[in-house]
Amino acid sequence: MTKQELFELLKEIAEYYPAFIDVSDKDAMVTRAKVWYRALEKFDIDSIRDKLADYATKSEYPPKVSDLVKGLNIQDVKHNIPGLQETKQIIAQYKPLPEEDRPTQEQIRQMIADRLGKDFLK
Repeated sequence: MTKQELFELLKEIAEYYPAFIDVSDKDAMVTRAKVWYRALEKFDIDSIRDKLADYATKSEYPPKVSDLVKGLNIQDVKHNIPGLQETKQIIAQYKPLPEEDRPTQEQIRQMIADRLGKDFLK
């Protein structure tokens, strides 16, 4: 989750629960965003929004962070997945092996068998 997505989430919560925060109070928004961001930064925004929509149909009280993350998995890998342009830059750094240095299919099969067991490829 990005900081911008978190600000949008706080505004969305305020739509469901007007007493949650005064979105026109910049200081209150920044303070709440800093605290919530530390807890939510590793979560996927779409999953959090889905939880919020579900929560809003069941509770008349604003959610706590724990209400929104209950049952979700932290998406650490999300921060490690490069975008399209970054992927192209990474790929451009690698040159293919010359034909004579490439392993044969039989060598690849043997490497797999050595690492994963002989029955893996049967």
